Amino acid sequence: MIKTTAPDNTLLVQARVIPSEIGFLNALVEEYEGLAHMRTLDRRSGVLKFWTPRSQWDLLQSVFDDFIAWGWMLSYERIEPWWEIRTDQAPNPS
Repeated sequence: MIKTTAPDNTLLVQARVIPSEIGFLNALVEEYEGLAHMRTLDRRSGVLKFWTPRSQWDLLQSVFDDFIAWGWMLSYERIEPWWEIRTDQAPNPS
């Protein structure tokens, strides 16, 4: 069984960036109101997650392509489906 836990119109993007640029990139993304919500997963290796409305995907790709061109971001990929949790798997042993 699969349980939906988030709206279908939300996309998840994982990115690798230059660690020293995390704060700067967060500030830039915040300037595009409604573009994406960012979280740092690992600041040492520069792994970030972004949640974005599906309607903003083309703009986010364009912004990220510019970040790569400017040398601030190394890569990004859209993760799908990110909102599903499998509930038919055995629980983890304690």
